[in-house]
Amino acid sequence: MHVTRVRVQRTGNRWGVTQSGLSELLAVYASWEDAIDYARGLAAGKAASIVEGEDQEGRLTLRQLFRTDARGVVHVRVLPLRPELA
Repeated sequence: MHVTRVRVQRTGNRWGVTQSGLSELLAVYASWEDAIDYARGLAAGKAASIVEGEDQEGRLTLRQLFRTDARGVVHVRVLPLRPELA
């Protein structure tokens, strides 16, 4: 199963949202919370996605797996911040 990666990271003085396989920013927000909400909304619309959020220094502070089952129910699981532990 293909897993889409959606990432929130600092872009100048704002927060950008990117998606694996796409070269351009999908959206830019003034607040981290708004960017994360948008990223989660994107992830919920996919069969399987990982949402990652960075802090202002570029450190990974959030990692969540979104999976949609056959009934259309979205399941969210918090993942370890170190990918090798996932």
